[in-house]
Amino acid sequence: HFLVVLIPSFVIAILLYNQLSNIMLSNTIKSEQNLAKQTAGNIENTISSVKETADQIASDDFLKQILHTKPESMKDNLSSSEYFISEAGDYLSQIQSIIDYDNITAVKIYMDDYYKTFYDDPIISYKEVFKSTKSIEGSYWYGIFSSTSKQTLICPSLYLTPSEEKYNGELAYIRKMSVFHDRQELKAYVVVYFSKEKIDSILRKNMSIADSSSILLNEREALISSSNYALSGKYLIYYNDVIQNLTNTNNFKLVSFGRERVYMAYNQITDTDWIMVSLVPSTGVIEES
Repeated sequence: HFLVVLIPSFVIAILLYNQLSNIMLSNTIKSEQNLAKQTAGNIENTISSVKETADQIASDDFLKQILHTKPESMKDNLSSSEYFISEAGDYLSQIQSIIDYDNITAVKIYMDDYYKTFYDDPIISYKEVFKSTKSIEGSYWYGIFSSTSKQTLICPSLYLTPSEEKYNGELAYIRKMSVFHDRQELKAYVVVYFSKEKIDSILRKNMSIADSSSILLNEREALISSSNYALSGKYLIYYNDVIQNLTNTNNFKLVSFGRERVYMAYNQITDTDWIMVSLVPSTGVIEES
């Protein structure tokens, strides 16, 4: 009689334990999903503020005036028009006030040689905002604009020249502007550089379980940012593989990297070609549960 009572009780206890474990595991994963969603939102807000800054600079009437002014007229404006010189000073001061070094680290406007009279004039050049496109022609981003119809681009450090990365910032949002003079297309690029460290710090806050990692990738397989570069190096991740294997965003799926089992999910970063991949070791999830 004792065994008859004990065995069912033992089985029930095991079933209850398993059920409770599954509930706790589900709650832990749901908590990670919520944290990942919040982190992706913080990154989107940061990018949005950078884009708004670039739009503000590009839509200013003074810049539009510059792009539509011929060199001979520009020379007259710079030498004799106090109003034009005052406008130029106000515009440059406005741009300087945008740079906070916490998020936005530099602003540059690269222009074709057609505008050399303008950007080489001491009245303009001393602020080092307007530059010749020759200084960035070797960059990956310039090549993308030259070979595609893109009008905007968000750039990881890989896309920038070494000089840009060193002196301006490790990430950039770029707006291309085009006008036509005598059937010739002339181009200018408004470039807002922003802090990679700020993005890194946002990703680090996505980590609530030991040995977890968050990675930002773009569609060209460029690594943009990571919460922990040592840990992210453990996992060989490709943008297209993530999109194909994880059909639903922000839903964790158990995957294998060699002998290690990891819960992986991704979030699309709105208005970019970026995805945020979250990686949580299965052992860490179990321990947390």
